[in-house]
Amino acid sequence: MEETRPRAAIYVRISNDKAGAGLGVQRQEADCRAVAARLGWAVAEVIDDNDLSAYDRRKGRPGYKRLLAGLRSGEFTAVIAWHADRLHRRTAELEQFLDLIESTGAKVATVQGGDLDLSSPDGRMTAKLLATIAQREIEHGRERMIRAKAQAAASGQWRGGRRPYGYEDDGVTIREEEAATIRYAAAQVLAGRSMRALTAEVNAAGARTTTGKPFTGTTLRVVLLRARNAAMIEHKGEVIGAAAWPPILDEDTWRAVVGILTDPARITNTGDGSPNLLTGVATCGVCGLACQAGKSRELTVYRCPQDGRHVARSRDLTDELVRDVIVELLRRPEALRRALSPADGVDLDGTRAEVAALTARLDQLGLDYADGMLTAAQVRTATERLQSRLDDARDRLATAAASTGFEDLAAAPDPGQMFLDAPVDRQRAIVRALADVVILPSPRGRPAGWKPGQPYFRPETIRITPKA
Repeated sequence: MEETRPRAAIYVRISNDKAGAGLGVQRQEADCRAVAARLGWAVAEVIDDNDLSAYDRRKGRPGYKRLLAGLRSGEFTAVIAWHADRLHRRTAELEQFLDLIESTGAKVATVQGGDLDLSSPDGRMTAKLLATIAQREIEHGRERMIRAKAQAAASGQWRGGRRPYGYEDDGVTIREEEAATIRYAAAQVLAGRSMRALTAEVNAAGARTTTGKPFTGTTLRVVLLRARNAAMIEHKGEVIGAAAWPPILDEDTWRAVVGILTDPARITNTGDGSPNLLTGVATCGVCGLACQAGKSRELTVYRCPQDGRHVARSRDLTDELVRDVIVELLRRPEALRRALSPADGVDLDGTRAEVAALTARLDQLGLDYADGMLTAAQVRTATERLQSRLDDARDRLATAAASTGFEDLAAAPDPGQMFLDAPVDRQRAIVRALADVVILPSPRGRPAGWKPGQPYFRPETIRITPKA
């Protein structure tokens, strides 16, 4: 009768490991349903832990927890999986599962291994062997990964491939003409230039990629983000050691450039040569959103992107007012120093020494593991602790290095004139660094002292607050 049939939960899972690779959860489910039909079991529920590793204890497996709860409550009296390693890849986890199966009397079947009689010594031994083999497979993979990283960090050799921009075909000798482009582009990024304007300038100067094509914003960005520019080895997006070739950029500068280019808050839709100084800089005094430039009849205005009734102000007159204020600020040495010197308070030499020491300790961990002096667990624990300290030190250096983008302003005979002569995208960056600009709502009607032919512009509705 229907009520006497085992109530089976089908458990399906696929992760990044290679066991069962290519078998998506839908295929696993179909095979498991075929097993249920053969055994005469009723399928009570299909539980899915797609793209989750059975070995990753940090993420957890909500589906597996649901399976255990259903077994404990009696909702399920049987389990079907495609293979035993879909259920477990750690022997400790398997032991808990075996205890639960023994206490509930539930049945277990797999597509690849057949029925697992976990009530018998032989069945329990088979399950344990499968879990032990799976766990050892993962541990071997981790050993190979750590050894490869240790070897790469120790040797620091180029591993071949397409000629890297800035270096000759040997990947080691600097090609000075291209290196100069990298240095210039890095300095301009630190100075606040947009990638669009910078890419156009680099192409106009005749720079080309290693394939002979003009740069796009994406290809130039990729070049600037490469760790090899700072003579560091990178593996799968992670810096793993020092390289044998000479650097084009010092590490502080490279990390500062990376910090700017990967900042989620970075505005990338301005700086394309447009005359709009305050797009993305000035904010609406009503809702706080960044204002955008647009046409209002024959006039270009800055307006709130959410509601044009909040604020709408003449672009040309607003830009003129803001430029006048910024020029005045730049001609005040103390204001310039405060706003454009985020490196104040950073012990550069001490922090660099700290980075060097922490990096050396991390490199040594890999070598000690390769020599059998440390276990994988010890390496993981020590790496997490040291990496946290290293990230903090590097952030301090990157912040300090980013301030170098405005050193030319501080050293100029007339910083105000240098600001006026700069491209609009750099002017925009300087305004953003020096002051907060808010466009306030304007009262209706003509301003006091208005004369025919004059615009209805109230300078007092443009609030410019210098940054301390």
